[in-house]
This record gives sequence, C-alpha cells and structure tokens, in this order.
Amino acid sequence: MVVPSSGVCWNGNLNLESVRVPIRSGGQAPYAPPQAVIEFIRSYRNRPLQTPFTGEVLSRAGVSESLIPRVIASMKALDLIDEGGMPTSAFEGLRRAPEAEYSSRLAEVVKAAYAEVFEFFDPARDDEEKARDIFRHYEPIGQLTRIASLFLGLCEEAGIIAERKRTAPKSATPRATSTSSKKPEPSKRASSTRQGSPSAGTSTKPLTGVGASTGRFEAGDGVIPPALMGLLSSLPSPEVGWTSAQRKRFMDAFSAVLDFSIPISEPESRQPVGPDYEDDE
Repeated sequence: MVVPSSGVCWNGNLNLESVRVPIRSGGQAPYAPPQAVIEFIRSYRNRPLQTPFTGEVLSRAGVSESLIPRVIASMKALDLIDEGGMPTSAFEGLRRAPEAEYSSRLAEVVKAAYAEVFEFFDPARDDEEKARDIFRHYEPIGQLTRIASLFLGLCEEAGIIAERKRTAPKSATPRATSTSSKKPEPSKRASSTRQGSPSAGTSTKPLTGVGASTGRFEAGDGVIPPALMGLLSSLPSPEVGWTSAQRKRFMDAFSAVLDFSIPISEPESRQPVGPDYEDDE
C-alpha cells in the first residue's frame, strides 16, 4: 500500500472524493503545453523518478527548463502533485493503473479537476471556441488560448473527446515548397536568370531548422539568404512563445540581418545580375 504525502491511501481505486477541485472561475487555471504535462505523466508511469518533484527531477524527465514552472503548477492544479512536490493518491493511481485502464483513470482525474468547466462544456458537441469562451472567466486571461489548449489536450489523452484536427498557425515565416513539386522548365529558368534572379549556377540547398523537414524556402524571385534563414530557424514554437523583450531583440537582429543580406538600392541604380544578361527586344 502506498501512502502519499496527502495522507490518503491508494488501494487500487481512485477515490474522487479525496480529490480537490482547484480550478474554479475567477481563479487561476493551468496553461502548460499539454504535451509537456502528458509526457511527464507517462514518465512517472514508466520509470522511477525521484521525489519530491523538483525542477531538476522534471529536467531529467525531459521537461525543458522554461516550461518547468508551468508544468509543476499544472500538475498541482490537476491534484497530481501536492504543495510539497510529492505525488498524490491520484497520481499513484495513474502510475499503477494497467495500460488498458490508463485512459479511464486519467479521465477521472481530468473530470474531477475541471468539474466546474464540464458543467458548461459538452465533449460530444462543443468545440475549441466554446472551451475558450468558458475559460474567459478564469485567470490569467492573457493565456486564454493556452489554458484551453491544455484542457482539450488532456481530454484527448483521456479519450474524453476525439483527437482534433489541427491547422498550421499563421506565421510570417516563408512557406516551404515541397521537394516533390514539379521543377520549372529549362527555358523558364533561363528567363528568370535574365530578369535579375541568381545565375544558373546558383543552387538551392536544403535548409536546416524551420521547415527543413518539408522542403526548401524560396523568395518570389530568388533564394532567401542563408543569414535570414538561420535567424528564422531560431524562432520559438507557438506552444512555447516568447517575452516582449525576446521579441524586440529578435526584431532588432532581423532588421540588421535583412539590411546586410539585401542592400537597399534605388530603382535607377539597380544593375542586372548574371554574366549572360541580355536586353529583351
């Protein structure tokens, strides 16, 4: 028998009466990335982790340093970790549950923690927009999208709702063209060279970083300079985000690299590019 720090014995069944309901309107709601929380839960199920759960323990479990405070706060809100960083009876129940019972056990935890939310959210018919509207009554309002994302992600993991179809977020980064797309005809490539794009000897090498797995990045009339692509590859993912100070530093660096990579020139001073340029008659 395991006696967690909360003093509640775990005997193989999750006693929902012993699980508090910490997530209430007007109060704080957790907003860690759902995958980070889920991976930590799975880590505790499948391998021994030192307790109490500290930042160092979470780091060894694969949680990135910037997400550790949010993951710990989320686990406490779900009543899986107590204030001392020890696993609760609910977490022990998840840890010891057979794989066939894992989803149903997690569903009990999610429904208990978000009991107030489920009074207004119907998993069978309500969508992400409805979830965001419900969480407008929770704090911090500035993390509304992330609060809803964690809730829905946990519901998916627990089988409460079906896996959602996700669309790529809008971004200022260039689109990647598929490597399997049809290549231009030789005549078109020659025409493009005469009009001021890189000479025929310039190659487009696959890029690492942002979009490397999907293809190559090209601008409207030429290849995006490597210096710009190197800077763009340092952008954080939408799930992680950044601070206003980090965004300002990025924009300052982007402006400097842009001016370095693509010098400003007046239309009348621009010269044709390429040794075989010929005027069109």
